Amino acid sequence: NAKTLESLWIFEDSIGGQSLSPIVYSDGYLYTGFWKQEKKEANYVCIDVTDEDTTKSNEAKSARWVQKHNGGFYWAGGVVIGNAVIVGSDDGQDEGDHGTSTLYAFDKYTGEIITSAALDGAGDQRSSIAYDEANQRIYFTTKGGYLYCATVDPVSGKFSDLKRKSFGMQSTSTPVVYNNRLYFGVGAGFS
Repeated sequence: NAKTLESLWIFEDSIGGQSLSPIVYSDGYLYTGFWKQEKKEANYVCIDVTDEDTTKSNEAKSARWVQKHNGGFYWAGGVVIGNAVIVGSDDGQDEGDHGTSTLYAFDKYTGEIITSAALDGAGDQRSSIAYDEANQRIYFTTKGGYLYCATVDPVSGKFSDLKRKSFGMQSTSTPVVYNNRLYFGVGAGFS
């Protein structure tokens, strides 16, 4: 409850892990990811926000849908565009700077994969996905030192024309688009 801070319900992921990803809300549903370890599967989930039993403060909720990924979702903030929630993953390797992570567009109601792309050599994708509605493009960064962009269909959420540019320094910074300029931060080097 936003006024009293009292619990209305609780969600516990079926395979556990840390809840490290930003929560995204759209049309009565929450979307978020979990992370267990570099080489373990973790879930991205959709949860209905409805409080089905108002007499309980610890009512256990189940996910509407679940998608597993090896390496999970660490700081991976999704964005809802049309019928899709778009989110990136970790790369499933001990060193998260040069492996292959994945960009997903999940159907926001069913969890079905609308489209996906392997981010070869990009390392962990640990920023939120930024959306520039005017240009119908998404932007994100990776630990391997890349800035990405892609065109997104505003109805289906399907992305295409994925491009990247190397900056040689890791980033988990979420890009911001303002006045036809893109702003993001980078680190001093790889860990």
